[in-house]
Amino acid sequence: MNKKKGLVTGIISAVLLIALLLYNGFNVNPHDLKVREETIVSSKIDDGLDGTLIAYFCDLHYGHNIKEEDLDKLVEKINAFDPDIIIFGGDLLSNDEDIDTGYLLNKLKELDARYGKYTVLGDEDHLNGMSESILKEANFTMLTNTNGKIYIDGSFINLLGVDSLINGDPDIESAYEGVNPSYYTFVISHCPDIAKQLHADKSDYILSGHSLGGPVYIPVINYFYRPEGADEYYRGKHYLSGTVLDISNGVGTINKDIRMFADAEIVLYKLKAD
Repeated sequence: MNKKKGLVTGIISAVLLIALLLYNGFNVNPHDLKVREETIVSSKIDDGLDGTLIAYFCDLHYGHNIKEEDLDKLVEKINAFDPDIIIFGGDLLSNDEDIDTGYLLNKLKELDARYGKYTVLGDEDHLNGMSESILKEANFTMLTNTNGKIYIDGSFINLLGVDSLINGDPDIESAYEGVNPSYYTFVISHCPDIAKQLHADKSDYILSGHSLGGPVYIPVINYFYRPEGADEYYRGKHYLSGTVLDISNGVGTINKDIRMFADAEIVLYKLKAD
């Protein structure tokens, strides 16, 4: 009898746990935007760069499941940190909706960073034809197979962008042209599998996205089901010959509005002199 009660209790507990996970997955997690904070320490970061804040977000997919209230929360959270630099890592719009982009444009304009806003295009951006013009009008500098130096208090960092591995036209050599490897270099490219083609000796930290971290992360299943462009490097951090590849879970969702074990996130990087 006790065994039977225990079995029934176990089954009820399992059903309730699954129900709770599904409720949170569909109703809470997709719109509960987290802030992941990272500290980057390097001998290339001197006193002039110490404390520099970089806010990174990607995979907004605005217009599908991300709506105006989610966008308000995103902009408010980023601006609250008073970042020095803002970087968007691609996939701005959903491609299966009739989207009013006016609100999106105005909110992107509200994002404020004292040393500028920078972006690359994602695979979806190359399909919709609107993302690039919206981002440019919102005062984002487009880093398509190019790079630039940012001068901060007597010091420099490099920002380098490589076009999307999927649907884009990545040109590695053009992207690295003129890069001084003595400055700390961030590489931004939407699909993480591009990391295999990058110049490790001129890349310190790679910012990527695309996979959404799952967005339902069940290791056994996700091992076999991975999107093109994030097959080898799927989620989390990877250390590649002295270069760090950091794959963000992104902000939005695609297809079903669900997230489980893959929080929607903004990443805040703080530079620290070594």
